[in-house]
Amino acid sequence: MSETTLNVDIITPQGTFYAGEVYLTTMPGIDGEIGVMLGHAPTVIGLSCGLITMYDNNMKILKKIFIDIGFVQVNADKATILVQEAAYLESYNLKDSMKRLEDLNIDLGFCKEEAQKSAVTKEIQKVESLIQILKR
Repeated sequence: MSETTLNVDIITPQGTFYAGEVYLTTMPGIDGEIGVMLGHAPTVIGLSCGLITMYDNNMKILKKIFIDIGFVQVNADKATILVQEAAYLESYNLKDSMKRLEDLNIDLGFCKEEAQKSAVTKEIQKVESLIQILKR
């Protein structure tokens, strides 16, 4: 690791999704967007569904990763991000995401049990968040 970079790991239930060094990473904290750099105070922060963006020391975007809920543990030289799901933003497109939202809303109408409704509603919220990001 260089003297100016932060080691970042993104881990899902399937294993390590991303491991690398960045100058700055921003992520969707449950209380708003947060930024983490080398030397950050140790903390644990809950994460919302949204976008993680990673930058080099020239503030050039290295990666954009869409995540589902989770949390990040930050130490002075490392950020370990544990999330339910992660995918590179470029793997999504607006048209397919809007179709997915339409299908989920139809599915919601057919849900009989509260557990089913809750699961579909959660997925709708995630896709709505993704669509907002893709529209930027």
